[in-house]
Amino acid sequence: MLPRSFKFQLFIFLVCLFQLLSIRSLAQTFKAGLILGANTCQITGDALRGYDRISPNLGLFVNREFGKKFSMQLEMQYLGKGSRENRGVKDSFPTFYVLRLNYVEVPLLLSYSIKPKIQLVAGPSIGVLISYKEADLYGDLKGQYSPKEQFNRIDYSGSFGGSWLINDSWTLNVLASNSIVPVRNYDGQISERLLHGQMNKSIMIRLYYKF
Repeated sequence: MLPRSFKFQLFIFLVCLFQLLSIRSLAQTFKAGLILGANTCQITGDALRGYDRISPNLGLFVNREFGKKFSMQLEMQYLGKGSRENRGVKDSFPTFYVLRLNYVEVPLLLSYSIKPKIQLVAGPSIGVLISYKEADLYGDLKGQYSPKEQFNRIDYSGSFGGSWLINDSWTLNVLASNSIVPVRNYDGQISERLLHGQMNKSIMIRLYYKF
């Protein structure tokens, strides 16, 4: 769990950003709206395959156009990352593993229009880990790792994808996201699964609703 003082600072930051997005005087230059979607994800180094963890993707955005081709979008979103596998007793080798990483993330995305309603989208993102859970068949795994192998508080990632402008209010967006640096390191002592560190990989499918 994160320190109480850090959670309070994060809460103040989110309140201030929400107030910024609510300023009506920016309406002529900036467009704001809601993000509604889902995130499918996996994490490298867990010996599992597939995007088996699904979580909601909810947030706010503010967008500004630069000419007819380019636009810049700042987002604030909640999303879950991690991994899971659940093979029951009917399988030859019953397995249970779940890793839930809950982030508040701030992406900065640049969009380029290749057609009137089609955009290419890319940009960096910073995520703050607000809580996590890791468990297997034998229970909670939080105490199984050395201090160096604890999850990093910050996740630096990059995203690439595209958007389809459905109408003036709704846009469909699909992004692939990957950590740039490991979210958990390996110190050479405890966990062979962390040999090269672990990184988040996600595919996000979202709807933007513009106010």
